[in-house]
Amino acid sequence: MAKGYRYAYPGVDPLTAPPVETLRVKSIITSPLEGALLAHGKRVQVRGFAWAGRPGVKSVEVSIDGGASWRAARLTGEAHPGAWRSWEAQTDAVMPGDLSLLARATDGTGEVQPMTARANAGGYGNNSIHRVTLHVRA
Repeated sequence: MAKGYRYAYPGVDPLTAPPVETLRVKSIITSPLEGALLAHGKRVQVRGFAWAGRPGVKSVEVSIDGGASWRAARLTGEAHPGAWRSWEAQTDAVMPGDLSLLARATDGTGEVQPMTARANAGGYGNNSIHRVTLHVRA
């Protein structure tokens, strides 16, 4: 692992790049699915999973305005280091048109899932914020 799995960022010598040793904080949206059709003005139940390695998941938040504001999700299930943690939240389908739903997690050390993770040659550690586009009909 120390030789093959490395965060080889552009411009960094792959032989001196840091090895992949920890799990980065990440969350995903599992419901609703990409492209789902929603009725205008209705409550939307959002669900997903988050993980963060040893520090554990401290919180998950969702946004419907591109990340300008965030609403806390409720963590569900039991917390175990390194294990997935389920979460859920409710939001409203307020405006007709496309709705971009985002989820981000924070781990026990305060690390927050980034909007866009730093790219590396192997694609390791991609913990970019998950985005699902929904369609709200009038």
